[in-house]
Amino acid sequence: MSKIYPLYSSSSGNSTYLGDERGGILIDAGVSMKKLVTALESKGISPECVEGILITHEHTDHIKGLLNFTKKYHTPVFTGIETARYLTSRDLISTSSVINVFENVYSFCVGDYEVHPFKTPHDSRESFGFRIKNPEGKVAVTCTDLGYVTEEVHNNLLSASVCLIEANYDDKMLDSGRYPYPLKQRIRSDRGHLSNANSAAEIEILIKNGAQKIILGHLSQQNNTPYVARQAVLSQLCDISPDEYQLFVAPANEPGEAVKI
Repeated sequence: MSKIYPLYSSSSGNSTYLGDERGGILIDAGVSMKKLVTALESKGISPECVEGILITHEHTDHIKGLLNFTKKYHTPVFTGIETARYLTSRDLISTSSVINVFENVYSFCVGDYEVHPFKTPHDSRESFGFRIKNPEGKVAVTCTDLGYVTEEVHNNLLSASVCLIEANYDDKMLDSGRYPYPLKQRIRSDRGHLSNANSAAEIEILIKNGAQKIILGHLSQQNNTPYVARQAVLSQLCDISPDEYQLFVAPANEPGEAVKI
């Protein structure tokens, strides 16, 4: 039974497992190897069962544990060409792991899962979300680190039964927070992060088009809280019956609830 396991999800570290105890995919490795292994094992997943690691982009909160994890487990890595060049040129991935380079126009398989990458607008060399089909034909999408919802992003989110989508910041909290003005502008830019309000607007469309389960991810620990993010989405969904969807918030510093695909 395939599930999404949000292991860590915040501006300080991100990693998600999609699969079951027999095999699956790790999406990003943004915390230490020790934390990754502990989180996986707490959910009954052996790190040897990770059949591939998908890397969204090169920022530290997505690759911190990649080198040591691939040194120990030799797990194949899948990422874009620019990210692959960055990782290899800085020795951020073990030479014992195979790097598979993808393009957003092609799908590929990792174990029993079909993966279709799509581009997200972010201030990195490149950045991707992933639309993943499990062996039963059900679709889950993970999509964080984006300044706005592009047509490509929207089309890949549509018709998925489970969506893990960014709800990074609350506008009022960002305005009144301690971040310097240039950083606030970067976060708000088209290559920054998705606000609670913008995430909620997209989620409403997704649920009206059949999405059943929504996981809010990559919450800022300075400019957001799980309660504030959840309330922003629930306010947007006030005209939709609560029986039509389930809403989850991925915790920042511990594994979250596993969500069945």
